[in-house]
Amino acid sequence: DRVGSQALFWALPSQKASVLRSKRRKIGEEAERLQKEFESLQAELATLGSQAIPSEQEAAELRARCSVERKRRDELKAKVEAMERCGPGKVSEMKRQIVVAKEAANRWADNIISLRSQFVREQRGDVSTSMFNKTFNLPEDFDHLE
Repeated sequence: DRVGSQALFWALPSQKASVLRSKRRKIGEEAERLQKEFESLQAELATLGSQAIPSEQEAAELRARCSVERKRRDELKAKVEAMERCGPGKVSEMKRQIVVAKEAANRWADNIISLRSQFVREQRGDVSTSMFNKTFNLPEDFDHLE
């Protein structure tokens, strides 16, 4: 209902009781869960408390073993990184790049051959194909890549 410039909402008494019952149930479930967690942590604390404390020598051995295992882990990480450089994804990418590079080289070769033939045609016998190749350091068997 609207009263003045305020919007007031009202609920039946049974709705309020239902909301309170729902909150009480949720809080009870939360308390039960926390109680179970507390009991499990108490049991874990009891088992840990009954275990023997490692001596200084054992602790030193464990630290040394830990450092050896860390070095081994680092070596294995390096091996994995090296293998990833030659993995299937990289190989397929390299194959794709080879195809692109070959197409580009053939395009350049086609352009050079077209330029050479046009130049030789315009010079009408003054310049031969072999002379053109020699001037621009092109091999005599210059052609498209296969």
